[in-house]
Amino acid sequence: MTLDHLRITNNAFSNIIRNLTKNIVPPGVASTAAVKPSPNATSSVLSEYNQSCSEFLQVIHENPNLATELKFAHPWFGPMNAMSWHLLAGIHMGIHRKQIAAILERVV
Repeated sequence: MTLDHLRITNNAFSNIIRNLTKNIVPPGVASTAAVKPSPNATSSVLSEYNQSCSEFLQVIHENPNLATELKFAHPWFGPMNAMSWHLLAGIHMGIHRKQIAAILERVV
């Protein structure tokens, strides 16, 4: 389920950053409810998670100037430009990496 959540958030971060760097306000609003994992997630989500990571890296590679004037609001942190969304993605991934490590310690 954690990888499914990261897949969803990676895709959301990619779309937000891509739009902001094109000077487009992303449609809708950022929502924590929209990034909930499926309770039926299985190990099959791994390939989709890997794809979301590749896509995120591609968006960053294609858009080296992330210091956008245009911002998009995060539900907890308020308006953020593309650079802030990029930084948030790294912090977010780090938090869940620790969570995954703790899960793996219990099952191994």
